[in-house]
Amino acid sequence: MTWTLLSRRALAALAAGVALGLSVAAPAAAETKLKLVLNWKYQGPQGMFFLAQDRGYFKEEGLDVSINDFGGGAKSLQALIGGSVDVVTGAYEHTIRMQAKGQDIVSTIELGRYPGIVLVVRKDKAEQYKAIKDLKGAKIGVTAPGSSTNFFVNFLLAKNGLKPDDVAFVGVGGGASAVAQMKRGEIDAMSNLDPVITKLQSDGDVVVLADSRTEAGNDKIFGGTNPAAVLYMKTDFVKENPVTTQKLTNAF
Repeated sequence: MTWTLLSRRALAALAAGVALGLSVAAPAAAETKLKLVLNWKYQGPQGMFFLAQDRGYFKEEGLDVSINDFGGGAKSLQALIGGSVDVVTGAYEHTIRMQAKGQDIVSTIELGRYPGIVLVVRKDKAEQYKAIKDLKGAKIGVTAPGSSTNFFVNFLLAKNGLKPDDVAFVGVGGGASAVAQMKRGEIDAMSNLDPVITKLQSDGDVVVLADSRTEAGNDKIFGGTNPAAVLYMKTDFVKENPVTTQKLTNAF
């Protein structure tokens, strides 16, 4: 489920007009503190957060945003459900799965056109695992069990006549540790995002089996477009904090 809010650009003209109509400047308000968690700190889909942070967009909106990274989408989602964080940037599919489980989670803005997840195999295993249907028995690294990278592989396995139990999933994170485990040969394949994938490709360590970073790749995998990273939170938070929710959306 997605709540449609005005973006930063859409409000720019309106804000300018309102500002011109003010004859006396209002005193600066205290910043609203928010706990935002990334499904992984240094992945491509999180670029919008760092852009907003570096350019001071959060400050402009009167928000004091503290960042946490939990190493994977599943852990980030648990933190939101448990109440230790207010907002998550993560995969849109988490909102769908939680709605099905009776947890009212909504997204307010999409942060990327494509999921950006890529399934690769070690180059020295490329002859053994030429296609997804050959992955039976493989040890596959994902950012975290139950994360979007995990479900990406599950989907691909199902399309190719395999089940999740046909492979072994290993949580490797989404940074240097993931690269290191692939280079050390501790896993046969990996489902991850940039910059991890680009690093491994640049070093000639992997061969791509499925790539959702492009429009053509998404058409091949999903048969069309697929929502990517979004900003999501509990519906109660949106209802109780409509102004803060709009400000957070503006910042992106």
